[in-house]
Amino acid sequence: MDQQDYQKITAHGAVICISSKATELVYYFGMNLGNQTLEFNFEKAIELLGKHMPIAKNKRKPVVMHAIRVGMYLYEKGYSNEIVIGGLLHDIFEQTDISHDVIIGTFGNDVYQIVLANSQNKEIDETIPKWQDMVNRCVKAGKDALIVKAADVLDSYHFYQAVQNPEEIQRSVGIGKFILENLPDGIEDSIFEELEQVR
Repeated sequence: MDQQDYQKITAHGAVICISSKATELVYYFGMNLGNQTLEFNFEKAIELLGKHMPIAKNKRKPVVMHAIRVGMYLYEKGYSNEIVIGGLLHDIFEQTDISHDVIIGTFGNDVYQIVLANSQNKEIDETIPKWQDMVNRCVKAGKDALIVKAADVLDSYHFYQAVQNPEEIQRSVGIGKFILENLPDGIEDSIFEELEQVR
């Protein structure tokens, strides 16, 4: 539907998009729109990605677009500043040689811990043990890191479905299943319910 088909009304922290064709109502509650601290940090993170992330290193998918989609998904769902920025930067240690001190100094230790937990251990060569180790470290890091990993898997799954890459689809399914199997008791979030649909 064309952008001109919508009127946007803001009230009490909600954005209501009303179709002039009366075919669609979309409510966004708890959005981060107007969270200036987050939005300025988001821009800083985008700048870092643009400066440091290699465009063609990963042939499976465009890594900067993947990172932005993950970050925007978390932003639009109303997650915390740390989760959103951690999601945006979740691949930066894997794909670049950026100093860990830069992330700590710019975004703080909480974001750093999320990104670190979501980064593959380059000393592990085999694919499955590598992502199993990463998920286990997210479990140890806690709910925020697991939410970012779930968002990462969801975006990868949908991207590889779109480009019809069966091998990577199954890899995403495997990681998602492993996350759910190892989700600690008491950790609940709608993103994990969404992850259950990945199959």
